[in-house]
Amino acid sequence: MKQKLFLLIGILVFFLLSARSVLPPDPERSFSFHRFSKENLETHLKFISEAPHNVGSEHHEQVRDYIFSRLKTLGYAPELQSGFGMRRIHGIVSIAKSENIIALKKSEASKSMIAIVTHYDSGENSPGAADASGSVAILLELARIFQSLDTKHSILFLFTDSEEKGILGSELFIRSHPLANEIQYVINLEARGNSGPNLLFETSEGNSELIRIAKSHISNLVTASIFYEVYKRLPNDTDFTLFKQKKIKGYNFAYINDLIHYHSTTDQYENLSRESLYHQAGNSLELLEILANSEFEESSESEDSIFFTLPVFGTFSFSLIFQYIFIFLSLPLLFRLIQNPDFSMRELFRETFFYLNLCIVILGSVYFSQKFIFQINPDFPHKLSPLLYKPNSYYIFTFFWVAGLFLGFYGFSKSALRRYEKIASPLPILLLLFIGLLTLSPTAGYIIWIPLFFYLLGEVRAILYKKEETEKRFRSRMIFFVPTILILFPDIILLYQTFNLSFLAAPALFEIILLSFSLPFLSEFQEKEIRYASLFCLLVSLFFYSKGFSENYLSSSQPSHSHIQYIENFDTGKAHFFSIASNLSEYERTKLGETYPELGRIPGETCTCIRSNYFDNKGNSPGLQILNKKQIDSKKKLNIELTKTNGGTGWEIRIEKKSNLKSIRVGDTTLDIPDEPIYSQNSQSFPILLFPGTQPSLTLELEFHTEEPISILVMERKKGVENLSDLPETLVPAPASFQYYPFHTYYMKNFHLE
Repeated sequence: MKQKLFLLIGILVFFLLSARSVLPPDPERSFSFHRFSKENLETHLKFISEAPHNVGSEHHEQVRDYIFSRLKTLGYAPELQSGFGMRRIHGIVSIAKSENIIALKKSEASKSMIAIVTHYDSGENSPGAADASGSVAILLELARIFQSLDTKHSILFLFTDSEEKGILGSELFIRSHPLANEIQYVINLEARGNSGPNLLFETSEGNSELIRIAKSHISNLVTASIFYEVYKRLPNDTDFTLFKQKKIKGYNFAYINDLIHYHSTTDQYENLSRESLYHQAGNSLELLEILANSEFEESSESEDSIFFTLPVFGTFSFSLIFQYIFIFLSLPLLFRLIQNPDFSMRELFRETFFYLNLCIVILGSVYFSQKFIFQINPDFPHKLSPLLYKPNSYYIFTFFWVAGLFLGFYGFSKSALRRYEKIASPLPILLLLFIGLLTLSPTAGYIIWIPLFFYLLGEVRAILYKKEETEKRFRSRMIFFVPTILILFPDIILLYQTFNLSFLAAPALFEIILLSFSLPFLSEFQEKEIRYASLFCLLVSLFFYSKGFSENYLSSSQPSHSHIQYIENFDTGKAHFFSIASNLSEYERTKLGETYPELGRIPGETCTCIRSNYFDNKGNSPGLQILNKKQIDSKKKLNIELTKTNGGTGWEIRIEKKSNLKSIRVGDTTLDIPDEPIYSQNSQSFPILLFPGTQPSLTLELEFHTEEPISILVMERKKGVENLSDLPETLVPAPASFQYYPFHTYYMKNFHLE
């Protein structure tokens, strides 16, 4: 009994060690960080994140000038690249005036160049301390450090603009700047929260050499190829996306914990984890220094590698061929296991059927518990990113809930867990899952084959022990379970942060895999002991589930998200509040009306909008003027000028799909529109977002393939909402949903152009 307790404590220690590995390391452990000035980092961060600095805002210009002047003070000759970036993203055309800041440390020894990149604009309602003021501060410090160093290759410090509008600054740079063709490697710094380790979550394709360099020279690297595979399949973009499309090798880093602060008013100077900031700083310096002094070989095709960081042991990487070697080595172990006289294939498949049902029950319960959170919790806005304040309680609930159900299934099962068929019941399902990963995400397969190899190795060894050698068998099974903990548990923690509350089933599935490989270890305990552990886990999970609700209910003192907006319609001569949220606070219901007199849609939008009683217009009609028009057969070209009549930050224009828009031209930038510019299957219009910066007007050239008159809906966007002088301090803007920003006023008018 004492040895069991001792070994159980040992397992818990490994769980805690794994959990600690996904926290930002102590910066004092990294020799490189001592070359940074904390005082400089704090000074830069405090000024840049003093206020939202989105494109067109006053503080945006101040941040631009601050970065430019600091670079000049450091001895650089910075360049301001100004122009329009334009991209089509998920069916929406986004256009923004971008002002990239470029500083080059030239090397006479080589024409090759290393670029380190981040963006200096923020979201419209966010001070952007993490996203990405902290990274801007790091780049300024790196510029100071490397100014006095001799490097083999030139270093380009690139501060892009308009990243939040659709990575338009990097689009402008890559499309039109000559230095873009000289970049050999790129390092991009980002943030999707305000804490956690600086995670290497993406690389360019064929990353074997990239990972070898990173693991050899970054002292506190945190990474895993599972995140590389997950991110590739998500509809997210960073500045790195366009460099990757240009076939430039590189790395993409970000810290991702506490997603609630992402694009939020709470992304403030005080809330940014300094450990995360320092971790990103140290990683960046070490990687930039080795790349700037490396010998570059001729570019050649390289395969993606399998890689992951283990607590204490550091980062490991393998060629994909090792995956198949391990599979080959596992086959005789698997054969030896099923040759055990006490093993029955018939019983195995019967137990596997029950195991599959268990997985379905667990994942289904997690799904419905998540749905219940969204239904009950009034802090969850409809159709917005599922960001709740203090979601950690729900993460802990999910972890213990999954563990409790899993242990309960085996603890209360009729057949003893000591039967080999019960222990091996997950194997057929895990093998099928592994085959699926080999096909879809080959570098993510390590989450199955490495634990499986140690599982089989441990079980074959356990078979060799005599029945009375229980202590040796128990100790052996614990030892062979440890690699699974070290590999999977850190990934589970980071997956909770990755998916947040939008998809709790993803980390739950990983936990089921972890627990499946624990069955040999669990078999050494009595069924009664497993039942007690199950009940304990379920009680802990219910406590944290209720705790999550108590932390997230609306209260007079706790901030809550809102998506309330205001629109002035100059076609009807009326104005009203609106929101695309369905769960509204008492304050919002007062503004929108306790009973909703009209349910309607924003023209061209697919979501139902809740409208309040009407008010009088207070602004000016959006300005649109035809400068020139040409009609040649069925082709129509229109030059139009949009004018800010209300001092807004930009426009949204919507053009009917039947008008058959073919191209858009702004300045010297042209974007061709595919034959089916579909934003939404149900939408009848094609949206274009325009952010001209401080320019009071903007000229567009639009080409249509139609002889019919054109109808263009213009919505000028202005920060601030009419009639909200009594806005509660605890009501903060929710992250933008679609293209609509909360706490904004829209001035709307239809223009019919012949």
